[in-house]
Amino acid sequence: MGSRIQRWVVESESSLEDFLRGVGVADTARDEGRVFLNRKRVRGDEYRVAPGDVVSLGSPRGAGAPLDILDERKGFYAVHKPASLPTLPDRNSDRSLLSELADTLDVPRTSLGAVSRLDVGVSGIVLVWSNEESLEAAEEAKLRGSHYRRYLGITSAAPKDDRGRWTTPIPQRGGQKAADTRYAVSRQLPATDRDSAAALLVLEPVTGRSHQLRIHTSAAGSPLFGDRRYGGVLRVTGDDGGVHQLSRIALHCAVVELPLADEVWRVSCPAPVELENWWERLGGQVQDFPAALDSESLVVRHAPNQGPGPPTRRVRKNRS
Repeated sequence: MGSRIQRWVVESESSLEDFLRGVGVADTARDEGRVFLNRKRVRGDEYRVAPGDVVSLGSPRGAGAPLDILDERKGFYAVHKPASLPTLPDRNSDRSLLSELADTLDVPRTSLGAVSRLDVGVSGIVLVWSNEESLEAAEEAKLRGSHYRRYLGITSAAPKDDRGRWTTPIPQRGGQKAADTRYAVSRQLPATDRDSAAALLVLEPVTGRSHQLRIHTSAAGSPLFGDRRYGGVLRVTGDDGGVHQLSRIALHCAVVELPLADEVWRVSCPAPVELENWWERLGGQVQDFPAALDSESLVVRHAPNQGPGPPTRRVRKNRS
């Protein structure tokens, strides 16, 4: 079940802090990420409200962090998907990123759709369209090949080359589909007596096939940590002799860009702490992640859409 939402329409100008106290909302609700002003999450006490503003309060959750809406632009929402949450409902649960977002925004679940999907076990940015205009913009970006994504992955071994391109076809229903991934080794750790040389990779998919990055890293002899299905290492032995297990796939969508009419919308999301901790346990440093994010792009970037492009058509929404 989704969380219940309380909602108020502001009638007079005041600080958000005073407004919340006036309707009986505890100060801790903002720190918990449960307060939204005009559908955007707010924290801190510097905000003010004006007549007509809408203030929403999400109910406390029994497990997991509140849904993190990173940004909103022209009918799109950029949302951080936790590793444990599916993008869409699956056979195990009707709880998903889209259902949580719909409940947060108080809109029908059928009114939202994911521009691309992230597997369970993978974290990071998912762009969600919320109306016909944003759906058409997403489809046009896919046709142009201008939906840019940058992932960070931790693998148990580095690829043979420091950077390159993987084009292994991806098995799909009814055959195989062409696939294209650009990659670069951002940092490789020295091998130890216990473990092989782990690597932090920058991955930029040109196509968006199901499990594409997981299959391509595995086929290159560099499976992602935690990816049981594709041969990833699940446990490592620490310096103290203890055995440590990663309960998710070491893959995170950290940057997304989407050309809009007058700008290139860029959203970034740092790697979650569990991946930073895992990397440190392997011998890496937390600052390796910002360095990987700031490295040069591996694919051609696109300017804002200008003038008519190719005809827009409905496309199947694939999983990246």
